[in-house]
Amino acid sequence: MAQDEIRKGDIGTVLECLIKDGVVIVPLTGYTIANIILQKPDGTIVTKPGVVPVPETQGLVTYTTTALSDLDQTGCWQIQAHIAIPGGDWKSDIDTFKVHPNLV
Repeated sequence: MAQDEIRKGDIGTVLECLIKDGVVIVPLTGYTIANIILQKPDGTIVTKPGVVPVPETQGLVTYTTTALSDLDQTGCWQIQAHIAIPGGDWKSDIDTFKVHPNLV
């Protein structure tokens, strides 16, 4: 049984992105923008407000799903973070994850 599978309609799933400049993690101290950008399997793009966990030097941006509609399609999703800090404006690498169907 796969315990780490993301399911359609899951609530409370933490999605995260790591912001790096090359191989160096970017400290996000003093950030002014922190968003998670999701592309659904049908190509629709949605932007969710991200959270920068403490300590902000980890370079992480997260979003926790809060509604059935957050993960409303099965298939391959893409995820990217957008962050702005006084020293620059970055987007993370694009990553993918799969949302699995439910029996009912």
